[in-house]
Amino acid sequence: MQKIRQNNKTSTLLFIFTLFLLFTFVLIQGCTSSTSSDDTQDGTDNNRPAGNIFIFTDTQKIYQYNIAANRFTLLNQDPYQPLDFAVSSNGLFVVATFPDSMLGLYNIPDQKWQYFNAGALLKGPVSSNIYGTIIAYTVLAGKQRRINLLYPQSGSIYSLDLEKGNWADYPLFERSAGNGLAYTQDNGFVVFRISNGNSVRLSDLSLIADDFSPYGQYVSASGKIFDLTLYQYYPSTARGEIQFVNESKIVYNKTSRKILTLAKLSGVLEESIYTGQDSVIFCISPTGAQIAFTDLAEQSLIHFYMFNPIGEITTASLPSGTGSIKKMYWRDSPVQGVAAL
Repeated sequence: MQKIRQNNKTSTLLFIFTLFLLFTFVLIQGCTSSTSSDDTQDGTDNNRPAGNIFIFTDTQKIYQYNIAANRFTLLNQDPYQPLDFAVSSNGLFVVATFPDSMLGLYNIPDQKWQYFNAGALLKGPVSSNIYGTIIAYTVLAGKQRRINLLYPQSGSIYSLDLEKGNWADYPLFERSAGNGLAYTQDNGFVVFRISNGNSVRLSDLSLIADDFSPYGQYVSASGKIFDLTLYQYYPSTARGEIQFVNESKIVYNKTSRKILTLAKLSGVLEESIYTGQDSVIFCISPTGAQIAFTDLAEQSLIHFYMFNPIGEITTASLPSGTGSIKKMYWRDSPVQGVAAL
């Protein structure tokens, strides 16, 4: 009888030990499967948004960052060091101004630069229309600043009429196909329609354009919003740099440039996104679903947040020697065949 009890006890212990081993095996397999599901076969993080971030740094480097592949590509070659750059909103062209009065147009799918003589001494600021077919840039004409328009396909250059102003600077094309161009004059802030040649002075102040809404209904400049259907100031409590999420929402970087806030155009229904230790530079995805930004206090990182609900998705570390980010654009068009650094 005692031997039977001992055998039963041994069987029970073996059963419990077997269950323990089985549980441990399942747990390990579950953890392994969980780790594998977060990454694609090439190591890409499935949580990363789509598209490309284009970056301009204080070391005069232009990078393309493929977000999904977590890959940086240096676009400009030595000895060419840009003064400024911009990206067409279709994501196919990078434009840049260089010393010695040279303009560069980089075809992203073809991975080729094309260079043009600017026709005058370049000051720096540059912008491209949606298709990369018109480039607006600032030149120095004597002691005054002017805005020229370059048509790359023909190489033609035209000087913009200043609408009774003495100088013009800081051109910015709208994101949509209307070819609206905002710029600063000594006597105000102007939006010019290239298609019909009409210009409207929206303010008597020499404001600097920050962004157009995706469909061109609004433009922001030096902490103010203007309605381009009525050509008048749009009342808003938002201040600092203002970028548009869509035609009804904005993100603004308060005048301290350290606080990112999501809000309606009027500035109401605020939601805090991020409070930085230093200046924050940001850009919004073309879908309006996410935002990317860098805090200059930790300049080697790019943070990616979603809006609904607000929260961090992922981060990216800049290549060594990149320097601080001065400007960034988010574009959705895929780029294939670009060699990584």
